[in-house]
Amino acid sequence: MPDPPPPASRPRVAFLLPATSRTPIGGYKVFYGYANALAADGYGVSIVHSFTGSGWPRTLAWPRVRDAARTLLRSFWHRLRGWHRAPPWFSLDSRVRFRVAWSLSESRLPPADLYLVSNARTVAAAHRFRSIPPERLIHFVQGHETWALPPAELDALYRSPVRKIAISGWLAREIEKAGGSATVIPNAIDTTRFRIDVLPGEREAHCVGMLFHTAAVKDVDTGFRALQLAKAREPRLRARLFGAEPMNRDLPDWISYVRNPSPQQLLDFYNGIAVFLGTSRQEGWGLTVGEAMACGAAVVCTDNDGYAEMAIDGRTAKVVPAGDAERMADALLELVHDDAERIRLARAGHDHIQSFTWARSVALLEAQLQDAWREGGAVGQ
Repeated sequence: MPDPPPPASRPRVAFLLPATSRTPIGGYKVFYGYANALAADGYGVSIVHSFTGSGWPRTLAWPRVRDAARTLLRSFWHRLRGWHRAPPWFSLDSRVRFRVAWSLSESRLPPADLYLVSNARTVAAAHRFRSIPPERLIHFVQGHETWALPPAELDALYRSPVRKIAISGWLAREIEKAGGSATVIPNAIDTTRFRIDVLPGEREAHCVGMLFHTAAVKDVDTGFRALQLAKAREPRLRARLFGAEPMNRDLPDWISYVRNPSPQQLLDFYNGIAVFLGTSRQEGWGLTVGEAMACGAAVVCTDNDGYAEMAIDGRTAKVVPAGDAERMADALLELVHDDAERIRLARAGHDHIQSFTWARSVALLEAQLQDAWREGGAVGQ
């Protein structure tokens, strides 16, 4: 039997995303969290992932045909592996409809009143829709994706009449620089899941943690250099890392790595470290720094604009220039050797992150959905 239609006061919402992932992705976690919250509040919710984003190539240029053929083979492989189903690393509400489509062409989308789209290339594809007007699209900006589109094309998306939501103030400012506008809805931290189980004062001060990621923008190379510099000055230092990817380097015996931690393992990770290193050169918001704060780890992080949404130098974190391993090592050792300062920063960061609640962010999103629904009008049930 088909699901009953949502209440008349709630629009049907579809989240449009690129390819699925068998390992956690921060931006997907945010969208899935919103999908669960909206479904619980009576919205009809769908999530659609795409293998190709914009579909089969419009020209027969060899690079486009080659890339499309690779995508086709990948889609078959994903189906054999069961990757067309909801990801195992996130518990989606049973009321959320999940599907993977070959492309995000209009004929493959579920009926909805509003479509929330993330990822610049996927947004660019949605701008070509003919039967779905701009009033029913919402561009959910989670990063300044100059790596995905040329700056001129990205700025054109920012200037478009499509409603835009940015996850941080700095992204909203980038949109404004391009001539557009956006409403800021900050990411949220689930403080029932990310919480203090081990008090900061009861932790081993010489144990520090870091996210491992191979993307250049995460700049883990600087993090590793900082750890090595700190280890040379403090032999008792130990480091724990977590991530979703295979480790691509040999680790000394004082550095351990947990790949694809379960929710409980991730909670134990954050509660088992005294200091967390945030190394990225750019973040849309910086979920791992927020999670570490919520779990009572003191934070040393770079001065990228995403971290700055929650990391205030001297108040909630120690902030150092991006790419500066020496300054990062200095800040790390200051906290390792000063329990009182480490505990003060850990408590301040924990208290500060409590304001980034799901209730607040969902309420802001629902207000945007209601506004967009009134402006765009509901389509036939």
